[in-house]
Amino acid sequence: MAARAWREGRNRSFTLAVLVAFALRLAWAVWATTSISNELTDTAQYLAYAERFSGLGTPELYGEPTAFLPPGYPLFLAPLAFVARHIDAISVNFLASLANVVLGTATVVFTALLAHRWIGPAARNPAAWLMAVAAGHVYYTSVLLSETLFAALTTGLLFLATVLVWHGRERPARWLVAFGVLVGFAMLVRTPGVILLAAPALVLRATAGSWRGGLKATGWVLLGSLVLIVPWTVRNAVQIGVAVPISTNNAAFLCGGHSEYATGGFDQTPEALELCYGGGPYDPRGADEPRWYRETTSEAIGWAVRHPIDEVRLTFWKTYLTMADDGQALSDAEDFGAQPLASDRWRAVFRTLANGWHWAVLAFAAAGLWWARACRRALPLWVTAAAYLVAVWGGLALPRYHHAIMPILVVFAAAAVVAVARPEDAAQTAEVPAR
Repeated sequence: MAARAWREGRNRSFTLAVLVAFALRLAWAVWATTSISNELTDTAQYLAYAERFSGLGTPELYGEPTAFLPPGYPLFLAPLAFVARHIDAISVNFLASLANVVLGTATVVFTALLAHRWIGPAARNPAAWLMAVAAGHVYYTSVLLSETLFAALTTGLLFLATVLVWHGRERPARWLVAFGVLVGFAMLVRTPGVILLAAPALVLRATAGSWRGGLKATGWVLLGSLVLIVPWTVRNAVQIGVAVPISTNNAAFLCGGHSEYATGGFDQTPEALELCYGGGPYDPRGADEPRWYRETTSEAIGWAVRHPIDEVRLTFWKTYLTMADDGQALSDAEDFGAQPLASDRWRAVFRTLANGWHWAVLAFAAAGLWWARACRRALPLWVTAAAYLVAVWGGLALPRYHHAIMPILVVFAAAAVVAVARPEDAAQTAEVPAR
């Protein structure tokens, strides 16, 4: 059977795309993985959290318990930190990069499978190749940030939801509860993962043509997510003093996007940093994290209510800054610009590759949504992508926030590629999913 499948040209092309994806990410991980120069960056703090988790402790900053960053990615890194602590020849940074190689390759596979299921068989290989050569995603392979893990979780969970309830098929409740546990972990990795709670209900609506069973499915998924969310919330209530379900950095996120200094992006001026971080866990003068969390959140919400016109302007800029380009990927891979990987000329080439891919996918995805009915029928995909973008409106924008959105857009771009390059196969997309 395997030999027969390999003899088909399309299967060879798909396999080659996955191998190319793996090779590019592995080569980048070997070449670009660097040390961390600033102990207060997110990458350094994720590593510090992972070290604490690997020793069966909980996160601290300046010797005090903290819940500032989401715990999901450090929990994922904790076994790697344990291994690195006992093997001097390898660093946890490099082990994390190798893990990202696997996660990034998995994202390629999940994206292709989503294209196959929602758009049609002809869209699988274009989706695989588009993701395989995604320069920005390759660059993030060597970065100790949660983007690569969250993209893999997003595409994997969307595909799993599709398989579980496709056309309203009945599955034992335990499958949906188990799915919910994975969603709970995605929420602990990044707060917008909460959107994936609705994935099975959206699949039901898209494939069965009805919301029937959607509420029950969502209830089981929510129950499963609480298996992970509740214990972490209890930990935060006991150790930090505030029962925040995921992380307190949502307060800084809100403040950065809703204040007199807000520009839509991250403002590093001393005044803005003092407003949003003063009194918080990063304040070396002494932190009162519960008080900071409550007051900063309240002030940001109050400012937004009092400045509706400014909110319209800021929403536009947050959307633009999130989706405009992929230039931040290389900077993040260079320890946030502190350790350049190449000469200025080659760095310009790397940025051009990332931005060129990004803009091409945006253009083809828009064309796919416009031309292909199957794209518009893929309710779980475009709703998740749109909701991830809308989530940015709640705070401030960073270009890397589009990292988990782009694989979904690749699915739609693949439909446009099929329509242009293989018009004889485009008819297949009109029949998927059948009602």
